[in-house]
Amino acid sequence: ANRRLVGAAGVAFWSVMMPVCGLAQGYGMLFVARMGVGIGEATLSPAAYSLLPDLFPPSRLVRAVGVYATGATLGIGLAYIFGGALAQWATSTASIPLPLIGEVASWRAPFFILLVPGIVLAALVLTIREPPRRVTALAQMQDGPAPLLGFLRSHGAAAGLLFLGMGLQSVVVQAILTWTPTLLIRRFGWSSGDIGLVLGVLLLIGGIAGTLGGARLGSSVVANGQPRRLVRLCLASGAVLLLVAPLAPLQTSGIAVLVVMALGFGIGTFATSPALSALQLMTPNHLRGRMTALFLLVTQLIGMTVGPTLVAVLTQYAFKRPELVGYGQMCTAAVGALGSIIAFALCERAMRLGGMLTEAATTRVAT
Repeated sequence: ANRRLVGAAGVAFWSVMMPVCGLAQGYGMLFVARMGVGIGEATLSPAAYSLLPDLFPPSRLVRAVGVYATGATLGIGLAYIFGGALAQWATSTASIPLPLIGEVASWRAPFFILLVPGIVLAALVLTIREPPRRVTALAQMQDGPAPLLGFLRSHGAAAGLLFLGMGLQSVVVQAILTWTPTLLIRRFGWSSGDIGLVLGVLLLIGGIAGTLGGARLGSSVVANGQPRRLVRLCLASGAVLLLVAPLAPLQTSGIAVLVVMALGFGIGTFATSPALSALQLMTPNHLRGRMTALFLLVTQLIGMTVGPTLVAVLTQYAFKRPELVGYGQMCTAAVGALGSIIAFALCERAMRLGGMLTEAATTRVAT
C-alpha cells in the first residue's frame, strides 16, 4: 500500500488512543486503550523502513536509517527528563481545566495534552513523497502466493540470526533502562526527580552518539551495498558492549554508574542502523515492510521480556539482596552481549554460505 499513508495513519491512531487512555474508567479499558497506542506505534516503522531504501541509495541508506532510529533515542531521553516533570505538574492539583473538555482529574490531563503534537506529526508525515518502488531482480523472479515464506526458506538462517543478535543486544539495553533508577535508589539513595534529569540527559548524549556513530561507520563500510560488512560492524559493537556494560554496577558512585550505563546504552544502540540497513539490503523490496515488522517484533520481545526479567530473577534468587540489583544487571549484560557476538558471527557466516552477497549485488545493479 501507500507507505506514506500507512505511516501517517499509524501516528494519528496512536495519538487518538492517548486521550482514550485518559478516559479509561477501569483497568480493562486502560489496558485495551494502551494496546491501541501500541498498534499505532507498530505501524510506523515497517512503513518507514520500507520507504527509506527507495528514497536513498545504498551509500546513504545507513545514515538515513540512523537519523530515523535516533527518534527512539530522543524519545527515551526526553521521557526521562520531561515525563517526571509532567507527572509532577499533573499531580500538583486535584483537577485541571482543559479547552473543549472541561475539568479532568489531574492524572488524566497528560493523555489529552499529548494528542496535539501527535496530530501535528501525522500531518507532517503526509508531506513525505511516496517514491516509486525499486523492484529488484530477485523480486521479479519471486512468484506464488507466499513469497515471504519462500524468502524465509532460502535466507531464514541469516535473517533469524540477525534478529537474535539484535534481540540480545536489546536485552542489555532494556536491563539498563529498566533497573538503573532502582539501583540508584536502593544503593545510593537518589530521588526519582534527580534520576530522571541526570539519566535522561546522559541517555540522550549516549544514545544519539551511538546511533549516529553506527550510521556513520556503517555508511563508510557499505558503499558497495554488501550487508555482510554491516553485520561485522554489529559483531564489533557486541564485543565492545561485553567489555563496558557489565562494569557499570561495579562503580562506587551514582554519577559513575550513570556515566558507564549511558556509555553502555550508546554502544547498545550503535548496531541499530547497521542491522536495520543490512536487513533492507538483503530483503527484496516487496518484502521489506513485513521483514521489518518481524525484526522489530522479535528483537523487542526478546529485549523487553528477557532483559528486565532476568535481572529480577538473578537479584531475587541468586544474590538474594535487593540492593544487589546491580549484580543482576551485570550478569544480564554479560549474557546478552556475549550471545549477540555469537549470533552475529553465525549470521555473517550464513550470509557468506547462502550467497546473500551475490543477491545484494544483484539488487544494486537492478535498481
